[in-house]
Amino acid sequence: MSIGLHPIETTTLIHHVEMLIGVPYRYVKEFIHSLLRQDKVVYEPFYIHLRYLECEAVMSLDSKVYPNFYKSGFTIQEESLGREKVYLFSLSEFYSAIVNLFTNDLYACITSELSIKPYQK
Repeated sequence: MSIGLHPIETTTLIHHVEMLIGVPYRYVKEFIHSLLRQDKVVYEPFYIHLRYLECEAVMSLDSKVYPNFYKSGFTIQEESLGREKVYLFSLSEFYSAIVNLFTNDLYACITSELSIKPYQK
């Protein structure tokens, strides 16, 4: 469910799929952070999935991702709620549609293939 914004602007599941599929413009960064465990400060590694900034990748879910979702026969319900709208759709349907899309196009959610590719050596 998305309240007030269309799912094109709020569907973060796309980042999970990018990680699972292994898109080349993202990487996993490790950082060490302090935390309190049983009254002791310890330092542990944490991980985050990031986009290479120098790629200047521009995300756009409305050019391929959502058209593919609709083409797969899935829908988004839209209802008014006061001055805003509420959107409801199946994340499992969305997931299956975009995994299929990314399997055929690693750059499905960015506007164009990247000219700067720091992941190439």
